[in-house]
Amino acid sequence: MRRITSILILSLFLYNTIGFLAIHPFMSMYYKYLGMLRADMPSEEEMIELLIFNKEDIENNKIDFRWIHSREFKYNGDMYDIVTKEETDKQLIFTSSTIQKKRSWKKSLKKESIKIL
Repeated sequence: MRRITSILILSLFLYNTIGFLAIHPFMSMYYKYLGMLRADMPSEEEMIELLIFNKEDIENNKIDFRWIHSREFKYNGDMYDIVTKEETDKQLIFTSSTIQKKRSWKKSLKKESIKIL
């Protein structure tokens, strides 16, 4: 009985592991594709903004600017998704979108974490 249970648990573990390893790369690519699509085609809830930054200001930390990853950055505490990006010798020009819900969600998260502490 013990041997049958051990074999059953081992086979269940191997089945789940192989299934995860087979499906995970495809699901990861699919959700990344959906995220890029959504960033390229903003919805009605999003506000499109044109932002122009001097590269010197970013390098010298004169403004509150931080890259999150290649398609998202943080500026003055707000998160922005990049729709288009142009780069000149002295400037970075972004057409970006921000979701109002994302802003309010982040503020409420900060309030809740302060209450807990």
